[in-house]
Amino acid sequence: MAAIGVFTLAHMILGPFVLSVALHYAAPLAGGVGLVATLLALWVATLVPDGIEISGVGSWILAPIIVWVITALGGWIFMALVIDKWIKRRNAEKLVRSVQKA
Repeated sequence: MAAIGVFTLAHMILGPFVLSVALHYAAPLAGGVGLVATLLALWVATLVPDGIEISGVGSWILAPIIVWVITALGGWIFMALVIDKWIKRRNAEKLVRSVQKA
């Protein structure tokens, strides 16, 4: 359980750092920021005693990809279901207010 918290915290800290480094030194590589941040966060999570264990090159390649895909899908679904509805509701309220003022 602690490893999940460490992973989440590490990902939150490392994501923006990796993005800034990628934008500064290699802007075309900025698309891979999520994968690199996920890989680094998984590595940090493996340092926690009794935390997650990842062994083998294949596992180190697949684990960040799987976690990144699931996280990306979750973000897209969240955007589609929650944020999009919130934006539409806000725009509708603005329209109603502008009609009431006229």
